[in-house]
Amino acid sequence: MLFKRIKIVFIVSVLSLFSQGGFAQTESAHAEVAVRMMGHQILLNAGDSTSLVLPIEHSNQTFRIQFATDFSFSPNELMNTVDSIAKAAKIAQKYRVEVVQADSEKIVYSSEVSTASDSASIVPCQGRQFDKAAYSVLFTIVEPFDQAEITQSENEVQQHATTESNGSLTFLWILAALILLAGGIFWWKKNHSSEEEKVSETVQIGRYRFDERNMKLFLNNNHVDLTSKETDLLKLLYSSVNNTLERDEILKVVWGDEGDYVGRTLDVFISKLRKKISEDENVRIVNVRGVGYKLILND
Repeated sequence: MLFKRIKIVFIVSVLSLFSQGGFAQTESAHAEVAVRMMGHQILLNAGDSTSLVLPIEHSNQTFRIQFATDFSFSPNELMNTVDSIAKAAKIAQKYRVEVVQADSEKIVYSSEVSTASDSASIVPCQGRQFDKAAYSVLFTIVEPFDQAEITQSENEVQQHATTESNGSLTFLWILAALILLAGGIFWWKKNHSSEEEKVSETVQIGRYRFDERNMKLFLNNNHVDLTSKETDLLKLLYSSVNNTLERDEILKVVWGDEGDYVGRTLDVFISKLRKKISEDENVRIVNVRGVGYKLILND
């Protein structure tokens, strides 16, 4: 907990410098830098210091944060992170945060926050923990910061900065170096595991090697990427190889409570999965009319 607070303080300090206008050339660019930092901190909160935040998509006043990996989150921690960075960067007087599933674009969590002291903020589901999945985060500026308030706040920051000792700045730079070093060590250990360990984490499906953890299918020296739903679907079909699985069972296991919503798209996911295993004629997914689907492996 103390380490996470130190990281937040570091990010807030950096954004305070950005908000003084020395780095960002436009308000949009400044907001995009802040939103990207939100994405990095969300991954760090989830215990992931190596995965990437994909390029930020920007439409009007809405910024989409996309991630290269699945993660879990709690609303409390998510909103504390977003609020700290939004206030430090001074990008919104009022904003809305929405978490959507990357596959279905279904909103699983949303909150609206006002930084004004006399305004109430709507922060639902504070005690809930959302399971690990492929999410995107939408940050929408509902009401930008008042320029007069920004100017006053910048003056206060400048006055406060003149009273800071060189020791405090040195501490921040050392802290940043330690964070980068820790991330580098973690990345090195992760990517220098033995080939034997990597092979043991895959399952042979015909000529393919199925890597559930990294959501990939390997064939010879090539690989194809799978979405989280495609990974879960292939895992379920393989668990009952050469046996028929009913549609209702597939929806229940792969989509859970979303079954009513995504039932009509099951055929689409099956079609996509078929294309990704089409290089091996001995691996097929067949439709058992009126019942469900079956993964067939020929000897």
